[in-house]
Amino acid sequence: MNRKRSWLLVLMALAITAVACSTTTIEVPPAHVAKLQTKSGLAEDIIQPGLIKLQNRCSGCDQIIIAEVSDYAVEESMRVFMPTDQLNLQVDVRGIYRIDPTKFNEVFARIPAQDTGNVRVVQGGDGTSNRVKFITMRQAYETYAKQVVREATRTVLTRHSIIHVMQNRESVGAELHQQVIDSLDVTPLEPTIFGFADIQPPDIIVTANEQKREREIAIERAEAEKLVALTQAEAEREVALKQQEIDLIEAETQKLVQDVLNQSVSPQFVTQRYLRVLQALAENENTVFVPFDALPREGADGGLSFRIFNQDLFEGETDAAAVRD
Repeated sequence: MNRKRSWLLVLMALAITAVACSTTTIEVPPAHVAKLQTKSGLAEDIIQPGLIKLQNRCSGCDQIIIAEVSDYAVEESMRVFMPTDQLNLQVDVRGIYRIDPTKFNEVFARIPAQDTGNVRVVQGGDGTSNRVKFITMRQAYETYAKQVVREATRTVLTRHSIIHVMQNRESVGAELHQQVIDSLDVTPLEPTIFGFADIQPPDIIVTANEQKREREIAIERAEAEKLVALTQAEAEREVALKQQEIDLIEAETQKLVQDVLNQSVSPQFVTQRYLRVLQALAENENTVFVPFDALPREGADGGLSFRIFNQDLFEGETDAAAVRD
């Protein structure tokens, strides 16, 4: 009886082992989804990241297709002919794309799965290498977005001139982003981020801008020098006006003084002063009066004139003084 029970346990263990060996457990990694490919076509259910078992040693066993659905960053470089300038513009655009979860089925239905890919086999593995296929984000991008992005970029850029694109990079980038969103709306891909990575204008535009800037700097320098010269001229003008005011005031003052003198010094005043001087001279014992005709005349006015010498003149001690009407 015990021997019979032992044989039963051995048979059960062998059966369990056979069942275990007939399946393979593989992992659907994060940022991936999967679908089973059966004899009748793709299963409707989307398999989320996790572990899944595949039957081995079966006729027409199911295949599993694993699709990458992570965010995908890609950069496109292109040369765009700009009709306004009749020149080529070198442009790099960069975007991050994802697959719309509501359109996973479209990706599985329209993009051919590939045999190459990385799969983690948790248990088993006999005969499963040719039953796991992959769809990558690169395939999805090249299928749905590559040509759309390049065409949208050309469409937007050719609406503007090179100078406008360079001076309004942010607004033109926003316009391009919206154009790409609209163009990809009918596809499973969505651009979460999109914009210019680099813009390289042709050398002739760079040279023209440099020369323009040099002219602007020269004009700014000339305007600054002009402002300095005008400021200096204005300062000199103000000084001249002030000096003119001073000269006019001095002239007016001199005129006023002369007018006062002319009004106050009359012929009678002069005669009176003359007589006072003569009186003062007469009272001086050292004064000598010489007749006018005895000396050479200095004037021809015919008035009363005298040469008046100090007595000390004849002694050689002092200089002569002349008083004349």
